[in-house]
Amino acid sequence: IFSRLERAIKRLEQRGITGESIRLTDVPDITIADISRQRHYYAQALEISKSILSSSIGQPLDQGREELLMEYILGMESLFEEYCAFILKEELNKLKQNPTIRGLNGLTIEKKSYQLFKDDDVTYSSQPDHVIKSGERPVAILDSKYYAKDTNPLKGSWSRSRLLSYGFHLETDNLGMIAPLAEPDSYRFAGRSGELAIISPEEDDFSTDGLRQAVRNYLRDHVGEQEEMDVLRDLQNRPVCHPEVEASVLKDMFDKPQLQADHIVDESRAILKYIVKDARLSDEMNPRHIKRMLGENRSFQSYLRRKAKGHDIVIPFFIPASDEEAQQLVNDDDLLNERPELEGATEFIKLHCLTVDEDNCISNYKSPSPFGLKW
Repeated sequence: IFSRLERAIKRLEQRGITGESIRLTDVPDITIADISRQRHYYAQALEISKSILSSSIGQPLDQGREELLMEYILGMESLFEEYCAFILKEELNKLKQNPTIRGLNGLTIEKKSYQLFKDDDVTYSSQPDHVIKSGERPVAILDSKYYAKDTNPLKGSWSRSRLLSYGFHLETDNLGMIAPLAEPDSYRFAGRSGELAIISPEEDDFSTDGLRQAVRNYLRDHVGEQEEMDVLRDLQNRPVCHPEVEASVLKDMFDKPQLQADHIVDESRAILKYIVKDARLSDEMNPRHIKRMLGENRSFQSYLRRKAKGHDIVIPFFIPASDEEAQQLVNDDDLLNERPELEGATEFIKLHCLTVDEDNCISNYKSPSPFGLKW
């Protein structure tokens, strides 16, 4: 309300329409009776004006029949912009701690004025809402406006042109509009590199959590880069070693109780049985020799207990003797010197140990040296 009021007053002033100042002590005495009968349609405007003044000074200015409800009239555009700046900085700092994302260290988010021309006598400047910078180099520019529901902010030529002019001035082609009630989308520029993203929650109903997730996804996918991790490569090339876990996306495994660090030790037998009997992944172990398999269980349990400590999720993968990685491990003298118990092992179980924060994002990741199987 207040933002629209400000803009309306500015338009009136630009047209030469100004009002006379009055003393606040006179405001309570102004009633509908002071307006001519032909202008009584201004009654509601009078009440709203008194509400705004009352909210501004913190005391009621009306004593009519109806009780005046005190409320805070805020500049929603400024409030939303400040809120977006807050969550941008918070989510950026969180992602900097995420070992699966690189390219974010050293980035900052700021709002400041940029002079348009070299001539000091020409003081025109621009001020984007949010500029993501690496040192002094702009990486991305974001505009935050609380547009109406289902309104594509790109349809507003003024908003669109302003954001594009920011990109031109600061020489970056990574642009975005934070519009929480719009449909999320991205638009590639024609004839050049870069894109403009509409940053908004995926869900139909707005929520602050949804907006945070949208901002986090933008920073992760458009500003940062996915770190190459062994666990992602293993997910693409190997099955997870558990009969009750079928997943190819890392986050799908965060809720699997069988992979919880607190329970993984109890799953040791199921993991070995899956390798030998259920999926028959081993090149060397005959499924009928179940007793030999169980002989590895106790030492495997001890290994799991040590490596899972301090983590939330443990994902096991099997490396058969025919796998190139198994050959590398067998011939790794440094590894054998460090862990002599691996001498003679021909197949291996590799673990990926993850720590997950409250937002279901990886905050710590470790892939310890594998467990050796001497069938």
